[in-house]
Amino acid sequence: MKNRKPAPSFKKDTPKSNQDWIYGLHACKYALSNTKRIIQKVLLTTEIYDTFMAEQLLPDHIPYELRSGLEIAKNLPPQAVHQGIAIQSKALAQPSLEEFLIEHENTENLCVVILDQVTDPHNIGAIMRTASAFGAHAIITTDRGTPPLTGTIAKSASGAVEFLPFIRVTNLARGLDMLKKIGFWVVGLDENGEKFLHEHDLKGKIGLLLGAEGPGLRRLSLESCDYLAKLPTVPPIGCLNVSNAAAIGLYEYKKQNS
Repeated sequence: MKNRKPAPSFKKDTPKSNQDWIYGLHACKYALSNTKRIIQKVLLTTEIYDTFMAEQLLPDHIPYELRSGLEIAKNLPPQAVHQGIAIQSKALAQPSLEEFLIEHENTENLCVVILDQVTDPHNIGAIMRTASAFGAHAIITTDRGTPPLTGTIAKSASGAVEFLPFIRVTNLARGLDMLKKIGFWVVGLDENGEKFLHEHDLKGKIGLLLGAEGPGLRRLSLESCDYLAKLPTVPPIGCLNVSNAAAIGLYEYKKQNS
């Protein structure tokens, strides 16, 4: 199908907070290297400071404060594992779906991961990390119920939040329709699929759609799929954690497009 520019219909993602905390070694390392991120200050222990300075990971223009681990923890949510470093910065602006599609309108092979009401930050972060590793181009998710790209998501993503577009839409069914109109094939991972994922052609423009654990894909999402695909699991454990399912799906996509 010939590409065409989609008509505007989605709002641009506006961060819910002007200031966000990111913590953990890998998340902070990549945040410091992202020239698009506006960093206000870095809190770090002496040990981490010595390591980051030795590896030239702390730019000269970024303000920092040496603190104990307990002092850093006071700025973060309970049980946050900061590993001796935390960064306060402005939230990253994200593209709208239209902006992303216009930017990639001439890209022949394109993969996006679509999350249908997946709200657990650990799962979202793990999916982002895997999506980045296997060459996916964006995450598309529902605006409602999706947490901000900070804290647990950023740590679980191990730096992927700095590079992978995270696109929120108010109406997922409309978003899927927009993708299909410009040539995407929407593949829903569902245990009721007639064929296994590896039996489908995943070349070209692919939208890999995953639902929340338990409820799975919603009815409108199921109806929007071009086809459903199942994974070759066996009883008694017939389903996987959504981040594990995403990893298998993205691996298969990468294998077919290598």
